[in-house]
Amino acid sequence: MESDSRWEEDLKTLNSRLDDYDAERHSDESRTESVLILLLRDTCALVRRAEDADQTDVSDLVEKAHEVLNRGINIAYSTDEAFDFLPSFAHSGGTLVQDTMKGPLAFMASDTGFRVSGPWTKESQPHACSTLLSRFRGGVQIPSAETHPLANVVYQARCEITDHETCRPIRLSLSSGGSCLALAASGGYKNRDPSAHYWLLNNDDHELFSVEPELADVAYHIAVDESHKLMFMADNDRIKSYSWENGKGTPVHTLNSNNHQGPLALLPNGRILRAGKGSALSWTIDPLETHGQNYKRIGKGKYKGFEDTGRDVERDDMEFSTGSKPDSTISFADASFKPSVWHRHEPTGYMLSGEEPRVRDSYSCIALDLEHGGKMVTRYLGHGGKVENITTSEGDGNVFLTSGSDGFARLYDIRHPLPALTFDIECESAPCYTAVLAHLDGIPAIFSGGVKTEAIKFWDIRAKQLVYELSTGNNVVNSLVWNSRNSTLYAATECENMDRLGYHHDYRRAKPPRQPREDKMDEDGDEVEDDEDDYDEDEDDDWDDEDRCWPSRAFHMENYFGEMFDAGEDRLLMLHGDEEQSHKLLAPTPEYLASVKVFPLIPNIKKDAIPDINIPCVDTALSWDQLTAADVNFAIVRPLVLKYAGLGNMAVVYACFVVRSHFISEAEENLAYSGVLLSRAALCEILAMKLLGSFASTQIQLAAVLTASWNPLSGASVEVVNEVREAVGGDENADDPQCALEMAIATEAKRFISLPLVQAVVNDIHAGRLVFSMTSHKSVLADNYKPRAIEYYNVHDNPFLDHYRLRVPRYGAILEFLSFVILLLLFLMALSTQDVNKITTIEIAFIVFATAFALDEYTASKEHGWEIYIANIWNVFDTAFIIICAAYLGLRIKGLAYNDRT
Repeated sequence: MESDSRWEEDLKTLNSRLDDYDAERHSDESRTESVLILLLRDTCALVRRAEDADQTDVSDLVEKAHEVLNRGINIAYSTDEAFDFLPSFAHSGGTLVQDTMKGPLAFMASDTGFRVSGPWTKESQPHACSTLLSRFRGGVQIPSAETHPLANVVYQARCEITDHETCRPIRLSLSSGGSCLALAASGGYKNRDPSAHYWLLNNDDHELFSVEPELADVAYHIAVDESHKLMFMADNDRIKSYSWENGKGTPVHTLNSNNHQGPLALLPNGRILRAGKGSALSWTIDPLETHGQNYKRIGKGKYKGFEDTGRDVERDDMEFSTGSKPDSTISFADASFKPSVWHRHEPTGYMLSGEEPRVRDSYSCIALDLEHGGKMVTRYLGHGGKVENITTSEGDGNVFLTSGSDGFARLYDIRHPLPALTFDIECESAPCYTAVLAHLDGIPAIFSGGVKTEAIKFWDIRAKQLVYELSTGNNVVNSLVWNSRNSTLYAATECENMDRLGYHHDYRRAKPPRQPREDKMDEDGDEVEDDEDDYDEDEDDDWDDEDRCWPSRAFHMENYFGEMFDAGEDRLLMLHGDEEQSHKLLAPTPEYLASVKVFPLIPNIKKDAIPDINIPCVDTALSWDQLTAADVNFAIVRPLVLKYAGLGNMAVVYACFVVRSHFISEAEENLAYSGVLLSRAALCEILAMKLLGSFASTQIQLAAVLTASWNPLSGASVEVVNEVREAVGGDENADDPQCALEMAIATEAKRFISLPLVQAVVNDIHAGRLVFSMTSHKSVLADNYKPRAIEYYNVHDNPFLDHYRLRVPRYGAILEFLSFVILLLLFLMALSTQDVNKITTIEIAFIVFATAFALDEYTASKEHGWEIYIANIWNVFDTAFIIICAAYLGLRIKGLAYNDRT
């Protein structure tokens, strides 16, 4: 291993070279820009070599390299240098991913800005249902529909694109459970007023709702809280929250964040943070003072920020709350550090933060540990501009993606300071405001938004290749969000050809592409070339107001995509898989679920949870915090997650809970080792939580993993099945199927159940959006003997009186309450109108209802089991009422039989 001094000397040499360049760049014209870029590349290469040489701690070297890189970048952007956008300098061989469309068919014409290329052809589309607004690159391998159904749909761009007109978009934010999408925007006169739009994604119509935040300035920061159903929006001085429940947009809180003007962040423990220079403010949401129905003021004094705003604000639109003061202030170890953007890294809890270059001319991204004094854990090098956006994916907690003002997106492994891959989004011609990381059936991919290129690009990470472009209607992409719950991409786009007053400029008459025609043949059967171009040309005299227009400086010509589409306004684009195709592909059939091998997973997970000579594992009693610490996660949890996620077996979450149940039972019997055994049970719960994320790419797949009934002996040999049944005394029901959700409840896995992904499925079951029948207790009366596939209910595809719709918990509870009220009324009427000589009509109706009610309760007790049934206090009342009704009926029959009037 090379000594630390060797790396220090090499770094000093690079620093001296940079000094020489800086001193000579004014006098020596031969000192070209390429020399500076080479210096930056050599600096990054030095850090990479130090890592490869097993340097134990490169953090000091990274900090010194960061200083050299900052100097070089600031020199490059100085007024006398030729750089508007720096080329990539942190990539190594083969890690820079670029568009393959090069040469004579793709170049930028300097006088017009057009991308000149060949016309779009249907033959380039990989599928008949690929959207016409896509343009594919060649040589891309499409994942199989059988093994990767969602990836197959997305890779072939088989999507529907819908749009909503919006105000000038700034930033999108999606709630953790995928229930609400919010857009911070600017509206009003010259786009000076704060505005926001939001969509409730669980509603079928995806109706647009709008809010006008009563802030002094435009809200550039937004965060959406799933648990409290709140949207937080912030200007320079205050944060305001609005309820998104039921689409009313009711104002709830005002928070005083004076002197902290950075981004917002929501923490899992019910706190909200706002970053500033050197520190972050923290509020606990639950005890905060609210405006209430009368919209009372919050905080002492009167807010005076409206006096300094440049807006023309009516007094009725002003709200003068100074706001609730923060509960605490979290200081950063570096008092001069100010985040421009940050994102919480879920596995570690670190805040991945992009540095604000305007504060100290520094360009990097760092991981902040707010729980331990706001210290910097890791610095990530390679950015040649401001970090604009940071995203992670549930599919792999060890990587994150940044997009920057230098026009590149960079994929990082959280353990390494240099990017693993660099994606050239804008060809060194414009910033890249947004890019998102997604895992499609476990396959990593990237969606990026273009500014100059005016398109959404889809990149294959494993193949290091651009797959296709999607048209945005000549709009700039300001923000992207990928919703793994419904496999939908949301893009907030801005029309730069529309000014702040709503007028359009720099449009010309459009040249629609020629319609497809049959090839002409000569007498020998050869194709005759047509000298006509690919556009339908009309005479200028035919111009009128109804003719279509096209931006004169649009990046794409009219024939670049299969449809000529110009948005002409600021729009939110929703790109979602074609439901008619994708739902059939994504819904696992009962036959497939029955073929999944469950048994082999159980002993393997159990073995991996027990210490081995070559496999690190839990061999001592550990708390939950210790099990979720970064060192344990990297050494134990992550290798196991990668191992079992790679299998793609949907029963793996269920198998984790089977093993968890085993360790809990062992802990009850073996008290001497109960601490270790309970720690292993907790490890199984952590594995289940991590593995669930790998199946969260679609709603239906997530629901199948949680609610499909798995036979624990599926995949076992006949000998093993017989051995298990003998061990349990020949019980034929020993291998009754159960689902992962039932097992999580049975093993009291509270942290797993509280996951937003699990809660979303539970809410879907309760609301009737997910049709699910338990099969752990079969009953003809319960109608569980009929095998049905798991499916998401669509009200538009089912008759109004569909009886399966009435069986869901939400409607079932209402019907049960109504039936009980009717039964009680009939009981009272039967008592008040009884005839001692005969049974009245009211009594007959009461007996019929009472019998049906008793039968329904009996069915429920058989389906859920008597212990679970009687644990509900309302079921106790129902049982008591049935006993009273039975006593009444018995006494009534006796009285009629023996003519007993008493």
